[in-house]
Amino acid sequence: MKLKRQALMLSLALMLSGCAVSSESEPKSNELILKDNSGIISQLKISSIKLKDKQDSEPSHKLNYSEQKAMWLSYIDLGELFYQKSEEEFTEGFEEVCRRCRSIGINTLYIHCRAFGDAFYYSKLFQKTKTLGETDYDPLEIMVKTAHDNALSVHAWINPLRCESAEYLEAADDSLTITKWYKSGDDKLKYISTDDHYWLDPAYKDVRELICGGVSEIIENYDVDGIHFDDYFYPTTDLSFDEKAFSASDDTDLKHWRTENISALVADVYKTVKSCDSEVLFGISPQGNIQNNYEYMYADVGKWCSEPGFIDYIAPQIYFGFENSVLPFESCADDWNALVTSDSVSLVIGLAAYKIYSDEEYINKTDILSLQITSAKGLSHYSGYAFYNYISLFPADSDKAQTADKHLQGIKKTGGN
Repeated sequence: MKLKRQALMLSLALMLSGCAVSSESEPKSNELILKDNSGIISQLKISSIKLKDKQDSEPSHKLNYSEQKAMWLSYIDLGELFYQKSEEEFTEGFEEVCRRCRSIGINTLYIHCRAFGDAFYYSKLFQKTKTLGETDYDPLEIMVKTAHDNALSVHAWINPLRCESAEYLEAADDSLTITKWYKSGDDKLKYISTDDHYWLDPAYKDVRELICGGVSEIIENYDVDGIHFDDYFYPTTDLSFDEKAFSASDDTDLKHWRTENISALVADVYKTVKSCDSEVLFGISPQGNIQNNYEYMYADVGKWCSEPGFIDYIAPQIYFGFENSVLPFESCADDWNALVTSDSVSLVIGLAAYKIYSDEEYINKTDILSLQITSAKGLSHYSGYAFYNYISLFPADSDKAQTADKHLQGIKKTGGN
């Protein structure tokens, strides 16, 4: 169900009127001070809500923020939290997810809606996801409504090319395009042995149209505020992956040809997003290592960040500590900042919350995430940050929760206001 907010700025206070206003601290003129169920004070800056052009007195009907404070909710998170949950359990559980995210200042959720050519929503184009088990409700509809009720922006996160394994595709609906390609051995869908999954080939127009059709389906049926891709583009550098399509092309440079194919896909998706709703954002989260995007993903991130018509924001996964010997955090962030030269592109810094349990620097410095936020705010093109991933900061395991709590304290102080 599509939820419209034609007067978001005027209705936000009413939408949140169930939250108790703290009497302990007077709000600044551009803030709402909220107390959630845990008693934690959080602040929502009214000035951070993204508006239309200044000459237009109407606020945007989409809930997007000029400074994104985002959380990735991956299919792994959703599966761990909500497998085989009833509609009531799912709704209550997702309300808790939103409450926890708000408690540390998060204002945007990147929610996995299609991870393996599957759908976390009612779709006519893609098979229902198996991640949540057998359910009879619409997860995305519930998540969008609940997030918006908590003043959280929702960006539908899609892996455009990765599909399921053979076992799953064998049992998939025969009427679906991907199933037809699989069962007919069509060149548009290729098996990759390294991850035991099938992948779509973006060289084909039919593939790009299917992906764009899926984007349209989401925007037209759900009140999402953005569409989000991560770094999964070409799955391999192997020449055999698209040998047939390349041979049929006029290009003699495979790397150039693949790179152009990905940029064509990105441009097509951008046009699709804007034709459905000009105020829905389209963002991509590529690998933090800029060169890897070119060499292995065939992703021309420089073009996307410097030319209009590709993306609204770039969220590089700068999953490195300050002391990383290959790509130290600050120099890597500086490189990305320099890459963003288009006024229409915002820079959101992806942060590795998952490393607080495995990387020595992240283990030893319980304030590393808050320090990285502070550092990122000094970038000239800074427009926010994003944590990967939810269950890393809000784990069910009690021992991990103690570790996470130490990091959360710093995040609340640095990013929560």
